[in-house]
Amino acid sequence: DGINDTWYIQNIQNYPGNEVFIYNIYGNLVYTKKGYTNDWQGTYKGSPLPDGTYYYVLRFDNSNVISKGSLDILKNK
Repeated sequence: DGINDTWYIQNIQNYPGNEVFIYNIYGNLVYTKKGYTNDWQGTYKGSPLPDGTYYYVLRFDNSNVISKGSLDILKNK
């Protein structure tokens, strides 16, 4: 349906030096990007990740600010 197909971080465009890391429940890195632009579609090596909870770390250049949290991937099948 085109709704919620990407992981959206509000105002991320204001921080072009950001760096994103996403981990699965086992602590394995499944996604990383420097300069995230709200374009991740819940994939790993080109394949959709399974439904579940994932954990992110968001860092900003020139700042000690680190944001951490979780996100859920749920697909209607």
